Amino acid sequence: MKFFGQSRTKSLISLTRRRKWVAVERFLLGQRACITRGETILEVLIAMGVLSLVMMSAFGLIAQSIATQTNVKNRVTAVDLAREGIELVRNIRDTNWVQYSGDKRTQWLCYQDPCTTASHRISSGFYIIDPTETQILTQGTEQSPLDLDVVADYAQYQMLDSDTIGFNHSSGDTTMFYRQVELTLHDNKDVCGTNKCSEVGLDIVVRVQWLESGRKSQLTLRSRLYDFYDRDSY
Repeated sequence: MKFFGQSRTKSLISLTRRRKWVAVERFLLGQRACITRGETILEVLIAMGVLSLVMMSAFGLIAQSIATQTNVKNRVTAVDLAREGIELVRNIRDTNWVQYSGDKRTQWLCYQDPCTTASHRISSGFYIIDPTETQILTQGTEQSPLDLDVVADYAQYQMLDSDTIGFNHSSGDTTMFYRQVELTLHDNKDVCGTNKCSEVGLDIVVRVQWLESGRKSQLTLRSRLYDFYDRDSY
C-alpha cells in the first residue's frame, strides 16, 4: 500500500508539472501570436505611410505640371496681344503714308478720320487699341502705366473675348488680360549720330498684365517707328 501511495503521489506531481509546462507553452505561444500580429500591423502602417508619401509627391508633380502649362498658355496669349498692339500702331503709320500721300509730313501720325487738327494725331500718352473698332486707337482716361497692383481705374484696358471677333474691348466675355499701349513722340531724333538722319520718331510700349492665382503677371514689348520720308538726305 505504501508503494502504491508513493507511486500515486509521484504521478500526481508529474501530472501537475506537465500541466504547468502546457500552460507555459500556451502562454508563450499566445505571446508569439500577439508579437506576430503587432509586427503585421506595424508593417501595414509603414507601407501605408510610404504609399501616402509617393502619392503626395505624384499629385504635387501633377499640380505643378498643370500650373506650368497654364502659365505657358497665358504667356503665349500675352505675347500675341502685345505683338498685335505693336503691329496695329505700325499699320496706322503705313496706312497714313498711302492715304495722305500728298501730305505725309504732317499726317503720318493721324489716328482719326478726317485728320484736320493736331488733336486728331497721335501725341504722347496711354491708349486703348482695338482692331474691331472703326477708330482703332483711343486715348485712355487713366493716363498712367498699367499696374494691376495699384488701385486705379484700369477696367478700360481689360480685354474681352468674343467667339466671332476674338479679343477686343467692346463685346464678349471678360478675360484676365489687360492691354495698354504707351506712345511717346520724339521730334528730330538723331538715329545715325549725324545731322543727316534726323527723324521724327514714335516709341511704342505695349504692356499686357493678368492675374494668375491671385498674383500679377506681366509682359512688355517695345518698338520704335520713324517717318523715314522725312530725311533731309540719304
